Amino acid sequence: MVLRIRIDKTVKSGSRAIKRNCNLNCIWCHSDYFEHTGFTAITNLEIIRMVQRVILVSGAKIVHVRIAGAGDPTLVGEHELSDLTRRLKGLPQVKKVKLTTNGVKLAGMAEELRKSGMDGISISLNSTDRTRFRQYSQRDELDAVLKGIYVIHETGMQVKINSVYSKINEDELNSYERLSIQYGGIPIKFFDLIPTASTLKYYLPLTQLEEKIQIICATYSERILPYPCRTYYLDSGAVFEVKIAGRNNTCPNMSCSYRDICLEGCRHSVRIGLDGNLRPCGVRDDNIVNLLSPVISDEVIWDSLHSGGKIDYQAI
Repeated sequence: MVLRIRIDKTVKSGSRAIKRNCNLNCIWCHSDYFEHTGFTAITNLEIIRMVQRVILVSGAKIVHVRIAGAGDPTLVGEHELSDLTRRLKGLPQVKKVKLTTNGVKLAGMAEELRKSGMDGISISLNSTDRTRFRQYSQRDELDAVLKGIYVIHETGMQVKINSVYSKINEDELNSYERLSIQYGGIPIKFFDLIPTASTLKYYLPLTQLEEKIQIICATYSERILPYPCRTYYLDSGAVFEVKIAGRNNTCPNMSCSYRDICLEGCRHSVRIGLDGNLRPCGVRDDNIVNLLSPVISDEVIWDSLHSGGKIDYQAI
């Protein structure tokens, strides 16, 4: 299996991480399961050392890295973000480095990210309507995000649009279709809204969205890794993806006591936080390892990765 690593890079090296660091305030943000609890953010060099150790312990030959985190990575600036990308691409096992961002600051750093070796960028866009964009993000930044999509596409980097399906955007399928067509069939990926007390009023099941897509769809395919997903190819040239991970738990650790409450497809990604913590599973907190600790052995790291379903299992 490919080892997938998600890295929190939303606070500059040496700065205090005391809260989610973002220039939007999306009503359903869950901070990508990273926590900023009042610590000093580690440096890019420390991140690389941790990634190297995880790779060594896991024995992985192919590693895909996604830069994300509790907030937006572009807020650390293009220099620090590009430096981390270059360092990651310098590791022989790392074959891909991608970024997840809200896209607000993306246009101004697109060329530098391309030069650093960034392979692709996923841009969150949960409505194509200005009023609705302000409703969910609490900021008036739709134009900046659309410009970021355009500029990244022009660089030749892979672009994907991420959208949380909800009552806010349920009638915007045609708008998303036009956006995909405009950029030669870039994928629009739809995710479930994770319902909480404050977001339940916006929730709609993805099955409802799929019923709408199937009416206008030509063909579709399914995949299991890195999480269960269906890709729909429309006659118009648009491409829609629907993440269906919540309906089919594919974690290879069948003995995990958390299987029944696992809501994320993140089980195929290892998280490394700015506090030095290794988190091999999105919903568990009993197998977190602090990689900064001088007494943490390779065996402890291996046990953590194994319990999270990341190594020593047959590929699925």
